[in-house]
Amino acid sequence: MNVFVRFGKAAALAFCVVVGTSGCAGGMAPTSPTPQTVTPSASVSYLQCGTDIKVPNPGSPAYGGPGPHLVVAGEGDGAYRSGLVPSSFTTGSLPIAWGAREDGTDRPDRAQLIVCLTGLRRRGTTSIGTCEWTIARGDVYPVTYTFEVYELKTAHKLADFDVESDLPAEQSCPAHVTAHIGQHGPDVAQDFDDDTLVPHLTPLVTPDLP
Repeated sequence: MNVFVRFGKAAALAFCVVVGTSGCAGGMAPTSPTPQTVTPSASVSYLQCGTDIKVPNPGSPAYGGPGPHLVVAGEGDGAYRSGLVPSSFTTGSLPIAWGAREDGTDRPDRAQLIVCLTGLRRRGTTSIGTCEWTIARGDVYPVTYTFEVYELKTAHKLADFDVESDLPAEQSCPAHVTAHIGQHGPDVAQDFDDDTLVPHLTPLVTPDLP
């Protein structure tokens, strides 16, 4: 019996297995292959988190052993779907002792976890202040940020949580934006204090694990 496995690009990563016989007793003609579509019990998708790191990343160490369990971080596409310019979230936003970085570059071969900013949503329609750039200005709005945490090696989801913006408007303004002269600048998401992430991540990063 010959088994041919063909991988497609469907979002669910389903695959086709074609099974055929090499011949039949008595000189009968081979039967026609019969395609069958099966779905794996644990299909794998790749998480996009604003980095060049593919998640799952088989070269990363398994989530286990003594803490701290080193982390890389980034922003998913969902962070930009709100129409607001979000804060910049990177591994540098986390405590230095937690980051799997070397010379300012993420090292997925050392990291066990990835923290991803996956979305944000407005908490109100009233601006808390404005940002001023050379040729434009934009309003700052309070938002709720959503984070997800995964084991980097397997893409197994470990946690998700929300963080509410809490910094003043002037500390929420990005250094550079795209704007047109004479037009209103982009709306900006109120930023959050990086320290507000620590209580959410501490139970995942610091404990010793089997």
